[in-house]
Amino acid sequence: MLFNRSFIAGILISIGAMAYLSIGGMAGAVAFSVGLIGVIILGVELFTGRMVLESDVKKLGIIWLGNFCGCAMGSLLARPWIGISLASSAIIEGRLATGALCIGISAVLCGFMMACATVPHALGWGDKIGRWLLTIACVTGFIMIGADHCIADTFYWFSSGSMLSSIWIPLVATIGNYVGGWLFKLGVYKKIG
Repeated sequence: MLFNRSFIAGILISIGAMAYLSIGGMAGAVAFSVGLIGVIILGVELFTGRMVLESDVKKLGIIWLGNFCGCAMGSLLARPWIGISLASSAIIEGRLATGALCIGISAVLCGFMMACATVPHALGWGDKIGRWLLTIACVTGFIMIGADHCIADTFYWFSSGSMLSSIWIPLVATIGNYVGGWLFKLGVYKKIG
């Protein structure tokens, strides 16, 4: 059941990434939010949404694996649109050019932003409109600055066809996202929660 809910989340993030890659710019970044909004509304499991609240490493591993497999399926669904594959390739090439340290640092920022976008929903902080606006702002923000989200990067990785030469990108982003979530937990969550 946990794997299935995680698999669906991977597909939803893939849909958000497809919307972003199809539209581009600020409008595309806002459209990417559709993926996370779907995750929150459906109550499915996204690694970057659960990493702050879940202390069971085994469960987090299952969630990550389910998201990874969901992105594989999402990339298969995206195959008819060559533009998505080309745009994904450009993103992966850019990630390769910046290197692991830059990916890790930007992933920390993204992990913090994802915690800001998801934890208030899970814990009922603030009013509903404010939570949704924060979600859209955080997703738009991390997309516009090019920060690395491990699950989105997994979709780009699958869709680009790069495969083994760049498998390390989503793995480094996973570590960075987790550190960013940990920083949120250490700073914001401890103070508000």
